[in-house]
Amino acid sequence: FLVLSDHQRDAIVLWIAHTYIFTHVDCTPYLNIFSAEKRCGKTLLLELLELLVSNPWSTGRATVAVLARKIDREKPTLLLDETDAAFNSGGDYAEALRGILNTGFRAGGSYSVCIGQGANLSYRDFNTYCPKAIAGIGRLPGTIVDRSIDIKMKRKTRDEAVERFRRKKVKQNADVLTDALRRWAEVTVCHDVDVLLPEELDDRAQDIWEVLFQIAEEAGDEWSGRARAAALGLA
Repeated sequence: FLVLSDHQRDAIVLWIAHTYIFTHVDCTPYLNIFSAEKRCGKTLLLELLELLVSNPWSTGRATVAVLARKIDREKPTLLLDETDAAFNSGGDYAEALRGILNTGFRAGGSYSVCIGQGANLSYRDFNTYCPKAIAGIGRLPGTIVDRSIDIKMKRKTRDEAVERFRRKKVKQNADVLTDALRRWAEVTVCHDVDVLLPEELDDRAQDIWEVLFQIAEEAGDEWSGRARAAALGLA
């Protein structure tokens, strides 16, 4: 349904699997899905991810209060679209969104929100840790890019053929995959295994790729090499 490079495809596959076990690891990599123009498949990729990831929450612009509370309570896989509009608008919302995304890639990350009124005014720390795929035109703020795997999209050419996406038809196949992923997540211990991380990656990149390398190591066959190639190719 989409035109993707081999590295992008492999990274996304491993990222989908990690959404089922992210509570067992210290860091969750974000997917930074971006393009220079419209109609490059960003929203379609989010729609496909919604069928495959654990506990998906697909949304455009949600209030900071809703974002903080839902992430804290439900630990969803956040599929956030049109973030360019949010960040380009500036103001308090953009800064609050930046704060949630900056803190939510590492276990224990939190964002403080005022609660109550008048004499009862206080604050509460909301846990912001959960997987996040973030789509928009142009680049995200540098601190968020630093926590992300870049998936740069572009319009397909006349020579690139794709199958037309029909959600009802695709969901039948997706349900088989998500059921298998849930059963795998109940028994895997890959998140407890030490893996060799490419020295070419900086410390932050090693942190966010580690769980994907652990999944690839357990998958066996050629997956370790594919994960390494994807990490170096996309970093």
